[in-house]
Order: sequence, then C-alpha cells, then structure tokens
Amino acid sequence: MFCKTIKYLLKTPLNDIRNDFKQYQEVISLYFKSKNVCKMYRRRLINDLGGCAEDLCDFFQGCFVKCVKLNVDPREGDIMPRFCFKVCEHFDENVLCKEKTCSFYLRNVSYFRALEESKQIKKVRDNFWKNKFALIK
Repeated sequence: MFCKTIKYLLKTPLNDIRNDFKQYQEVISLYFKSKNVCKMYRRRLINDLGGCAEDLCDFFQGCFVKCVKLNVDPREGDIMPRFCFKVCEHFDENVLCKEKTCSFYLRNVSYFRALEESKQIKKVRDNFWKNKFALIK
C-alpha cells in the first residue's frame, strides 16, 4: 500500500490529488450524515412512556419500551425513580422484524433501510483510496 501511495503522489497531477481529497471529504461527510440518520431512526424505535406509577413496559408496543416507575419513599417522602426497560421479543439487531402487525413495523423497516444505506456508503469510503491507487499505472 505504501508503494502505491508514493506512486500515486508522484504520477498524479496536483489538481487531481486535490480533487480526490475533496471527493473523499464528501464521501466522509455523506457517511457521517448517514450514521446520524441511522441514530435518528433508532431513536424512533423507542416507545418512551415517561414517569409512571407502575411498570407498564409489558403493556405497550415498541422495539424498545422504557418508563420510569416513580416510588415514594414512605420514611422521607422522597420520590425514588426505578428505570424500566423492555426489548421486544421480535426485535433483532441484524434482521428486519417479521411482525408486520406491529405498529412499529414501518419504523423498523425505515431503520434497517437507513442502516443498509450507511453500510454501502461505508464500503465506498473504505475502498475509495484503493480504487484511486488501482488506476495508477
């Protein structure tokens, strides 16, 4: 790889090298934008119930359901939070959900589409310089 880099730097005109670096910066920018989109869609998979008197996670749909059970300490009257969290039995980090009747199904589909797009952009990013160096003879 080091030899190919030297060969690229010696045989490629300076303007072409600048353009290649600009293209690479654009690919990196696109990749980070796609990662942020993935994070946004992942947050949409969470059904946040907020503060509750009881643990209600089992009664609501969502790939992830979370709530905060608020207990009152009888001795001092302080409110003691207990964080409750449930992962849907149909959710898998690697595979699209097959439970089409779930109200979160379309959100799950959107998340996995964004994730696949991000993976494709990552491949382009990872192979960018390999492709550039391969063109040098």
